[in-house]
Amino acid sequence: MSLTVEYLRLTPAELAHALADPAWAEDFMLDSPRSRRFSKYKAWDALRFLLARVDFPVDLFRGECEMPGAEPWFSGLPRYLPPDRVALAAATLAGTTYADLIAEVDPAELDAAEVYPPIWHRPDQLYWPREWFDGLRTFLLATAESGDAIVVWRG
Repeated sequence: MSLTVEYLRLTPAELAHALADPAWAEDFMLDSPRSRRFSKYKAWDALRFLLARVDFPVDLFRGECEMPGAEPWFSGLPRYLPPDRVALAAATLAGTTYADLIAEVDPAELDAAEVYPPIWHRPDQLYWPREWFDGLRTFLLATAESGDAIVVWRG
């Protein structure tokens, strides 16, 4: 299960174009600059688990809306978050610290839930995903500030 979760930032006009022409969206994703993308690397499952514990209101790991007619990108179909859902995610993350997410978490919970990667039995591994949490928060805040959408896919 060594998948990653990837994000691509799109303006509302680009999202409309992507929904009308999914092949264009895939080409745009492949040619887009790194500044418009973010990857949760292998930390995605730990972040999914930790955010689920605090009832995070947005599905950052699969996206919430289908892209009609889209072909699979890498390991699955792309989905997206419209600007209003990006804004909700960003506002929620703005008030959440990584310390909040791992408060009272026993690493054995991640092992029991088979959270990828299987490293939680090692000391201090709860701190490993922090870099990607901080990057995700920064990416979402900038995206929301611009009023943009995000396409989500598994890499």
